[in-house]
Amino acid sequence: MRVSQALSKMMGIVIALIIVVAVVAGVTSYYMVSSQQRVAIATPSPTPSLSPIITPQTPIATPTKTPEVKVTAIRIGTTEAGSVGYVLGSILANELKKIFPDISISTYPVGGYPINVNQFAQGNIELAYVGTIALGPAWKREPPFDTLPQGAKLPAFTSALYDVVFCLATTPELKGKLGINSWRDLDGKKVSIFTSGWMSHRILMQALQLLGIKVSHIELGVYSSQQGDAIKRGEVVTIGIHGTAGLASPGTLEFLSKMDLVIINPSPEDAEKVMKAGLGFTWLPVSAVNWTKPMGVDRMFCLVEYTGWHTTPDILPEDFVYKMLKHLIENKDKLAEQHAYLKLFAKDPVNVLVRAISLLPPEVPIHPGTAKLLKEYNAWKPEWDKRIAK
Repeated sequence: MRVSQALSKMMGIVIALIIVVAVVAGVTSYYMVSSQQRVAIATPSPTPSLSPIITPQTPIATPTKTPEVKVTAIRIGTTEAGSVGYVLGSILANELKKIFPDISISTYPVGGYPINVNQFAQGNIELAYVGTIALGPAWKREPPFDTLPQGAKLPAFTSALYDVVFCLATTPELKGKLGINSWRDLDGKKVSIFTSGWMSHRILMQALQLLGIKVSHIELGVYSSQQGDAIKRGEVVTIGIHGTAGLASPGTLEFLSKMDLVIINPSPEDAEKVMKAGLGFTWLPVSAVNWTKPMGVDRMFCLVEYTGWHTTPDILPEDFVYKMLKHLIENKDKLAEQHAYLKLFAKDPVNVLVRAISLLPPEVPIHPGTAKLLKEYNAWKPEWDKRIAK
């Protein structure tokens, strides 16, 4: 009995101890878990953050700076060595060396206008020698520029140093015999208008075609003895004559020393159609060129071109071209002493630039350096704003 009571008492103690241990273990576990939860709450795991809500406001534009164009060398395209274009290009090179002594400057006698445009497109020259009568066809991809690849770099109008005027003429004898009083009287006849290799030939023929006047061009060479003999004999009824910077060309003077010539003009109505086509024609007083002889008219309808050197702002930047033109204007009288063709520029250089741009079709862009200079002289026209080259 006593033994049984003792065992019962011991069992009670054991059970009590087990209960105490269980309670202590439970409490300890609770506090451990609670502590871990508190730590987790205090340092939560990173979660993707949402974009903050920003009150709309005027954005602050970050100014974009145009990359500075570093000019280290300039190759000036010209016509063949010994030609007028080559001589004037050499004068330009010498003037540029005065302004930019640290830049290597040289002339490249590559050839005529189409070759200059082509060489510029290929990156072989920085300044292309081109007349305004070629810039328009180049930008419109008309012959002979229709073979240039799309996207080819073309020069923007940049400068003009002298002008050239091209007219059609016949002899007084043919005028009276055949009744050649206007361009329309040439329809169906043979002519010898300069040479097919000249841009002036192409554009004069284009003007005649525009008016529906059909002529047959006979290639005899410019101001050649064959051409002179042909018009004397009436084998051709008209030839082309031209003057530069107010002076009759040497070839024209040679012809005029052997025969009399009279200029043939279109009718006022036909002239208006040609001018609207933007081919570079205009009316001038016949006295604008010293032909040395009366030419049978008081005014002449001429294809006019202004010749100079052209580039783009990514090759020669705005400030470079502005300084170049400013220097040429400030030294215009000294330039005129170096070549007779620069005398017209010396008389009114700003007007030469304005007249050149006025004869260009709207497709031809204008160099920003040229625009800056003309604005400085209050000669810039607002309608040209959209044509400034980028």
